[in-house]
Amino acid sequence: MMPAQFVRPMTSQPYAGSNGVAPFPPPASAQNWTAPPSPPMDLPYVQQQEAPRPVVRAQSAEEASSAVGSGVARDYSVALRIPSPEDLGIGLEQQPSAAQIDWTAFHSRLNQLGATSFQTRRTREGAYQVTCLLPSRQQGQTHHVEARAVSEAEAVRLALAQIEEWAGSR
Repeated sequence: MMPAQFVRPMTSQPYAGSNGVAPFPPPASAQNWTAPPSPPMDLPYVQQQEAPRPVVRAQSAEEASSAVGSGVARDYSVALRIPSPEDLGIGLEQQPSAAQIDWTAFHSRLNQLGATSFQTRRTREGAYQVTCLLPSRQQGQTHHVEARAVSEAEAVRLALAQIEEWAGSR
């Protein structure tokens, strides 16, 4: 809390509605004000005519006069061609290529064999490495499968071939 010496009471400001009196006197000219005389009612009503609207066209005055004077109409249009979605590579059916992997089938096969670990990573050299651990017949031991290739799909195929070979010899 602040000491009493710093607390100042707040005074209210006067306004027009506080006591019914305006805070300033009205100007002297406002007291002698009278309404302007109304026009006589016996005159016929005349409607004013509107000024004609200007005609605006999308050309400057120089262009309009030179085009009319020479008798040659200039064509400034440019043919635009919007590329089709197929030109942009949108909406094309994805053709299954040799580089695609059926991850569902691969994971399903690993689950059937009881794989405990599966990892794919990219090496510093830019190759792909697939590592998988499979349970062996001896309690507490696993069989380590590792494959490296230039593409991820090829590394997965090599690892799957090693896994199938090991599973067949079991």
